[in-house]
Amino acid sequence: MVEKLTLVESRDIAERLLTYFDQNEMDAFWSLLDENILHRKVMEKYLRAVADTFAKHLAEDPDTWLLLCDKMAERETDSAYNLTSLIMGGMLPQRMKECFDRSRIYLSDTERWFSSDVYASHVVCEGLKFDFTRAVEYLHDFVNHSSIWVKRCVGIAVHHYARQVRDMPERISVLLDLIKNVMGEKDVRVAKGVGWGLRSIGEFYPETLIRFARKNFARKKVSKLLFRVAVAKLSFDEKDELLKHWMNPQTEQ
Repeated sequence: MVEKLTLVESRDIAERLLTYFDQNEMDAFWSLLDENILHRKVMEKYLRAVADTFAKHLAEDPDTWLLLCDKMAERETDSAYNLTSLIMGGMLPQRMKECFDRSRIYLSDTERWFSSDVYASHVVCEGLKFDFTRAVEYLHDFVNHSSIWVKRCVGIAVHHYARQVRDMPERISVLLDLIKNVMGEKDVRVAKGVGWGLRSIGEFYPETLIRFARKNFARKKVSKLLFRVAVAKLSFDEKDELLKHWMNPQTEQ
């Protein structure tokens, strides 16, 4: 095992893994990957170096690499979830639906909040940037899922997307219509994730969030926690107006 992983070591390990893969030495492949990556706490920049080194092989044989991701995810470690999310983020042009489906399946089988956030960032958000319409279509299976981590993933993905994509209010409105389906979730982990998505919309698209909140924020529908996180980036007066509406909602406008 490499004692201290560096960027150079990460790339070297990735090259050795590809050599084993090309020679069909899969026992050696898994031994090296497990010992040096999957069962260690590895910084994301090093995992990204591994995924980037794999990039050419991903495009040439995406189906095999998706099966490898399945096996990696079975390890149920933070590094395994992070690496698979980065690998699948690189396969969106070839296998977008399969990557979304696998993210949803992996999340439904885990109890780690970290996994929800890395798939939101590396797969779902990147998918929204790559092909917005298809990604929104696939996300309907997320908002209707029973898993709290799958639902949280939607909010965190919206959080990243709103921060990275500018001057697209019509797309943000589409995402708000989607996220509305999980706003009533009482679980704190979901409420925080959805709240973060709304908070980032409020930071970069405040008028869009305010219009949405006037129609959809009410105490019976939105928890105090979600409300507090969602309006955090608005002005004092805007918060005050929405708080009064949340406490005593008027007829929807």
